[in-house]
Amino acid sequence: MNLGYNFPETFKLEISLLVKLLNEISKTKELMGSTQDISDLTGIPTGAKSGKVEPIIAYGYSCGLIDAQKLEGQWKLKLSLLGNIILQEDRILNEGITLFMMHLMMTRVESTESQEGINSAWYDVFIASKYALSDKFKIDQLEQFIVNKRGKKSYLRSLLNLIVASYDQSNFDAPFNKIEVLDVNKFENQYGAIRLTASLEYKFFPVYSAFLFLEWDRLFTAQSQISFDEFLTITRWNLVMNWSNKHFYRLLEWMAEKGFIQVDRLTGSALLLRLTNTETVLQDFFSELV
Repeated sequence: MNLGYNFPETFKLEISLLVKLLNEISKTKELMGSTQDISDLTGIPTGAKSGKVEPIIAYGYSCGLIDAQKLEGQWKLKLSLLGNIILQEDRILNEGITLFMMHLMMTRVESTESQEGINSAWYDVFIASKYALSDKFKIDQLEQFIVNKRGKKSYLRSLLNLIVASYDQSNFDAPFNKIEVLDVNKFENQYGAIRLTASLEYKFFPVYSAFLFLEWDRLFTAQSQISFDEFLTITRWNLVMNWSNKHFYRLLEWMAEKGFIQVDRLTGSALLLRLTNTETVLQDFFSELV
């Protein structure tokens, strides 16, 4: 599925609607039907020209919870391995670790072009603009950066407002309000934000491990050993996490203690040797929750 830059179409991610979609998909191996069929089945509103069904499908795909294809007006939807694992323990997508994993998946790079994202808008906000705007920025600055990169679009300002507002921890209705990604404020009649550092609480470490293994599978296919420096260079994960090498080494040590990987630093750069499969790591997703 190819995501358009403005796939939200002014609609923020509504977790309750995504849950309805996931639950219907989970009842069968594959959910097939038109946009109207899916609306009728899930209760997600749609119309002749616009509606929330297709944006919600795009969000689910972008978050890595579903696989989605549309051929000749018919959708074919199924849960991903990650979606299956999460739905077993968190059917309402309420846990902070679930939401942070969804956020990480939304920032994934394209497999054939690491300077582009599967979800281009989120990629621009959380990766591409990092060095240009540093950790503190206003919407004006973010918009100008993207205009310079992609050209002016009539929808751009409202889309960027939607993305930044989705992480507002003071807004109960913001889909990602439970996770610390952006410190969102409004001043001079516009949004501004400060990029935060990803949590070092151990309950998040299985999430980070799951992301690392999923990206290992996707971007380093059939490799049992990888250079972690190369992993960061290609995924640009350090920009999303806002972490230093010291933070990452703490995670790698935890993963080694769990028996997920072996870490070899004899060459100076950390080499990671896979000791288990991705499904085993995903099964551990909720293990550190109290």
